[in-house]
Amino acid sequence: MGFLDFIFGKNEYLQDAFFGKMLFLKDHKIPDNSYFECRRYFTPIKKDIEIAVTSNNLSVSEEQKVFFKKIEKDFDQFVLKIKPVIEDEFRNWKEDFKIIDFKKEFAADYVTIPNLKNKPIHWEISFNSIHDLNHTFTIMMIDFEVEGIQIDG
Repeated sequence: MGFLDFIFGKNEYLQDAFFGKMLFLKDHKIPDNSYFECRRYFTPIKKDIEIAVTSNNLSVSEEQKVFFKKIEKDFDQFVLKIKPVIEDEFRNWKEDFKIIDFKKEFAADYVTIPNLKNKPIHWEISFNSIHDLNHTFTIMMIDFEVEGIQIDG
């Protein structure tokens, strides 16, 4: 064990058949806030995105994998719900803003997958945009409906 491992603890990883190599980030104060980080191919955009999967132990559930697959499968339906929310927020800066081709103008780059024990299900999906390279657009979802938007940058 190296000095940094002694101070900060050794990183724990899970090699999952679906998500691949996942880094476990344990929250010692609130174990239910612990989660895995990984990168995985996201079919709707045809490239890897970052994923955070909530877990208070060294495993992910089959339900979480099914949830991710549903996000991929129903992505176009989510875009229909997300698009007007982003347009409304963007119009605070640019009055006549309109998204012409969502998939060319916005790219998903991060998804959170909760533990799925609590209902309703709160999760997030974040996008980068060609319209503003300095900001990330995070859509907060409840089940499969848009709850709100947060813009960071």
